[in-house]
Amino acid sequence: MAEGNVGTALALQDRLADYLLASHVWQQDHNGFTHQDPGFLDHVINKKADIVRVYLPPDANCLLSVFDHCLRSRHYVNVVVAGKHALPQWLNMDAAVVHCTEGIGIWQWASNDQGAEPDVVMACCGDTPTLEILAAVSILRRHLPDLKIRVINVVDLMKLQSESEHPHGLSETDYDSLFTKDKHIIFGFHGYPSLVHRLTYRRTNSNLHVRGYKERAPSQQPLTSGCRTTWTGSTWCKDVVDRLPHLGSKGAYLKQMMQDKLIEHKHYIDKHGPRPAGSPQLGSGAIPMNAQQLMDTAKALVADDKGLLAMDESTPTCNNDLPGWDSADRGGPARLSGVDCDHAGTR
Repeated sequence: MAEGNVGTALALQDRLADYLLASHVWQQDHNGFTHQDPGFLDHVINKKADIVRVYLPPDANCLLSVFDHCLRSRHYVNVVVAGKHALPQWLNMDAAVVHCTEGIGIWQWASNDQGAEPDVVMACCGDTPTLEILAAVSILRRHLPDLKIRVINVVDLMKLQSESEHPHGLSETDYDSLFTKDKHIIFGFHGYPSLVHRLTYRRTNSNLHVRGYKERAPSQQPLTSGCRTTWTGSTWCKDVVDRLPHLGSKGAYLKQMMQDKLIEHKHYIDKHGPRPAGSPQLGSGAIPMNAQQLMDTAKALVADDKGLLAMDESTPTCNNDLPGWDSADRGGPARLSGVDCDHAGTR
């Protein structure tokens, strides 16, 4: 997003201001370093709590639910972060609506601590962190079946903050019931780790270990980005073992296995580039995306009195990608404008 758009969004807060960030750091495509910095979230959260809302849906159905809510809302600046590449579909539409309405919750189907205290809490916020955390959980449950794991997914980032600081914040009781008061929390986050620490610094449980984005050389491949930023399912498995000494020799062997796998991936990347065959690919039973629902949501962006404030692409690209969206479809003058961070001065 261009810097000027933030001011425009805040000026339009009496109507609707929605930011959908679809080109993000974990798969940059052709965009390079201009799309590598997730610090927009840090900037937005500095704004007035009564105005700002930040959502990171983990899959397409959750994105539909979140954006439906955003399009219906008024007097807010809504920021939604969701990659534009195909990823597994974790929840059906009904489950996605419930999960997004709550904003945060335990994914029981991925957890195995029912009826007992968890040994570790695995939390994720963002589509790619969710994929990698669930890859780590899959590995841990396969190699350490007695380990009790609770998986928490965060859609509404402001749920992490105290209710005294933000209207969406969780109470201390609700936060502790999810994350426990003393168990280790391994947290995978889309952006800079410091932001999660900042939002949770008043919470009782200080055993929070966040992995997120670290500044490295740009990469076009998601696995390359993950390995360069020490941010993969294998790394999170090692984090769990390091913080649970009672795992003993089983944990030590798993940690060695994960270290070997990271080295294997690095060598493969140096030689070939793409994701190695056999690396974790979850979601074989994924629920197909509903293309019509995606189209309906996209068209709703410019329906009635709503306008698409900005797209992070050039105007020619916007026109090529959306050839059928002429002014007649929108019932008025064209309101679709491009904001290209790479070539902002050429138009």
